Amino acid sequence: MMKRVVVLVAAGVVATACGSPSTEDSATVAASSSTSPTSTVAAPTTTVSPEEALYSEYSSALTEAGIDFLPGSGPGGDMYGDTLTCDQLRSGELDAYDLATRFGVLKQTESGRHITTMVPILCPDQQPIVDQAMAGDVQQTTFRGGKHLIGNGLEISPLGGYYLSPGTYQTEKPVSDCYWERSDANGNIIDNNFVTLAPSVTVTIAPTDSGFTSDGCGTWKLVE
Repeated sequence: MMKRVVVLVAAGVVATACGSPSTEDSATVAASSSTSPTSTVAAPTTTVSPEEALYSEYSSALTEAGIDFLPGSGPGGDMYGDTLTCDQLRSGELDAYDLATRFGVLKQTESGRHITTMVPILCPDQQPIVDQAMAGDVQQTTFRGGKHLIGNGLEISPLGGYYLSPGTYQTEKPVSDCYWERSDANGNIIDNNFVTLAPSVTVTIAPTDSGFTSDGCGTWKLVE
């Protein structure tokens, strides 16, 4: 009887003096290979900061609305400027009249659409002011000196800026060498005055007036 002599053991394969591994040995190797544990590498987790999440929502909303904007949340990007606009709304530096007219919210210019898109994201607490501007439920409350045509304060004047709404206005600060005049449709002076020095000046502009001019009086504020 011939005896088998083991001459090599490698990777679980037993070679015999006869040459090739036995069928039983090959099956054992295959089973061992198929049941070997496989290491799993966990995918890295990405943490998104609140600022990044806010910018993502902001940029996605403007893009979906088809509004061009400067990307980036820092200085130089539109989001930074829009954040400052929100601060001005909260402080009262900007009001519904400003949004309706200068910012184009009432006529929904691209600038106006920009405002109505970004406010719900960056300063939702200011949404009532935007709603008021969109409805046109606004009134001009301040204006600076120069020449103004009287009319609907929501319409653009051929002189630039907007028509001045009738009403009673008062200077915000004491005045020195302040001149003002009201005029009719023919340019004739209805009333005027030159104030050398006064704590304030009050003028009532009638709906029938055509123009109002002031110089050296500073900013006028609506009082009634």
